[in-house]
Amino acid sequence: MKKFKLNLKKKLNRKGFTLAELLVVVAILGILVAISVPLFSSRLEAAKKSTDEANARAAKAVAAALMMEDTALTGGVDGDHGVYYYDAENGTLEDGSAITAYSKSAVGTQIEGVSNAIQSEKDILKVGIDRALSTITLTWTASTKR
Repeated sequence: MKKFKLNLKKKLNRKGFTLAELLVVVAILGILVAISVPLFSSRLEAAKKSTDEANARAAKAVAAALMMEDTALTGGVDGDHGVYYYDAENGTLEDGSAITAYSKSAVGTQIEGVSNAIQSEKDILKVGIDRALSTITLTWTASTKR
């Protein structure tokens, strides 16, 4: 009979976690997720805005280089004026007919150096160059290619 009691005790002495311990772990994980999701989404929006700001700076740099060239500008009314669209994928100024939309920020976001806010998620940068006045203007406009 003694042998039977020893085997019964060994079976009752199981290793593992209790339900209370598992509930505490799940509660802690829930709290961590509740804290991290808003932080992640705000960082994601900041990264999108930074992308749009970088595209605006790059468009202005390309326009400034084009404006300083000795060759006449094309795409405008005369040699001193030009309207272009910034192709973010290639880093060039184009006529705008085949540029894929690339704005990342939320609608209504104002980007530094651009005269208007983003109007839709299908926007591209329109670049106006006036060599006579030595000015470059950037505006968000709808892409012709969606």
